[in-house]
Amino acid sequence: CGKPTSDQLLREHRALIEAGTDAISTITFGALPRVLAEYRLADLASEINYAAARMESEALVRGGVDILHVEHCMDMENLRAAMAAISSLGISTPVMISADIELMGTMLDGTTSADRVRDTSASPATCRQH
Repeated sequence: CGKPTSDQLLREHRALIEAGTDAISTITFGALPRVLAEYRLADLASEINYAAARMESEALVRGGVDILHVEHCMDMENLRAAMAAISSLGISTPVMISADIELMGTMLDGTTSADRVRDTSASPATCRQH
């Protein structure tokens, strides 16, 4: 099926909006280093997440999105990649972040909530921590 372009995503998003949707979600759930290692792509995890977040964010912003939601972050590598991609767009669209917290009280990579807030608060993207 090939790699989608931001124009293709924009067309798809407009079609969803015209059909009456209120929210659009894109997922890169499988783009974690330990998942990509199975395909010998673990070292490309940041690059893959950055490209996916940038393309999706660009299409959404061009389509008139009100807020970007970086959701279900399981580790800081993916979260940093998403925030860097959004920041690279030079937009003022608010960004909301949600992270998966394990039973031990940290993200899967051991990052605490305090560290996550500190790390992402330095991003030029407008962050709202939840």
